[in-house]
Amino acid sequence: MRISLYSCLLLPMLFLACNAADSSKTKPASKNEKQATENKKSDEKSNETSKKMDTSKDLNHSLVADTTKEQEELTTVQVDFVTSYCGGAYPSDEILKEYEKQYPLANTYLLLKNKKGERFTVKTNAKGVFQEVLTDGTYTVYMTKKVSPSSTVPFDPSCEVWLKSEFAQFTVKANKVLEREIVLYFGCNPCLPPMP
Repeated sequence: MRISLYSCLLLPMLFLACNAADSSKTKPASKNEKQATENKKSDEKSNETSKKMDTSKDLNHSLVADTTKEQEELTTVQVDFVTSYCGGAYPSDEILKEYEKQYPLANTYLLLKNKKGERFTVKTNAKGVFQEVLTDGTYTVYMTKKVSPSSTVPFDPSCEVWLKSEFAQFTVKANKVLEREIVLYFGCNPCLPPMP
């Protein structure tokens, strides 16, 4: 009887001790689970961030590609001009050499026409360069009435003969950034009487 009574007293104590041990094991397990959950969330966030970065890279790449394509379609033209001696007396060799020099046609509007009948108005910058997206073909260059007041070109915008005159030609070919140099030759003003 003593053994069974002792056992009866001992068993509940063992039961309580086992439950306490189990509950102490459960608590660290739940902390581990929380840590695992946090790690999983962190991994998901980093994956989302890397996906966004990849998308951003793709976007930047496409922008660069578009910019490159646009640059490939641009035609760049350097426009220079040469003047003629329109004085009366026969010029010296030194004066004639001066008239052989080319100068950039700065800050001037030009009219371009091709054989398809397309017309483009372009403006040169301070160095005499213009850039324009042009279709394939040969373009004839005309002066316009818009010439920079600071320009040294001897052009009279009120002279209709000059406005209808062809000053140069250049050709655009497919799939190339064309860098052309054209020279406009200005003779004596056709709207003025010849110098004596």
